[in-house]
Parts: sequence; C-alpha cells; structure tokens
Amino acid sequence: MIDTVSNAEKVLESGVDAVFLGRPLLRDPYLPLRGTTGDARPQDAWPVQYHRAL
Repeated sequence: MIDTVSNAEKVLESGVDAVFLGRPLLRDPYLPLRGTTGDARPQDAWPVQYHRAL
C-alpha cells in the first residue's frame, strides 16, 4: 500500500501513469501539500487570502 508521498514518487518514477491515495488522503487531506512543501504546517503554502478560512 502506498501511504507516503515518497512511496508514491518512487512508484511514479518507475513508470506508472497514476497513483491513487484513497486511505492516506482520508487520514490526512493535506498529504499532497505536505509532500510538496515538506512542511508540517500546510497553511504556510496557501495564499494569504485563504488563511482566514483555514
């Protein structure tokens, strides 16, 4: 099961067209954002206008 962003990257590098992250996204909806920023605080990557909603 692919449950981390690093696992998904390894699978994509091997030539797979797509990766589905059903259960990991249910546990952590910000998983893709955390994977791109490498930060534990995803709200820092959002535009300032969205901070009020988060």
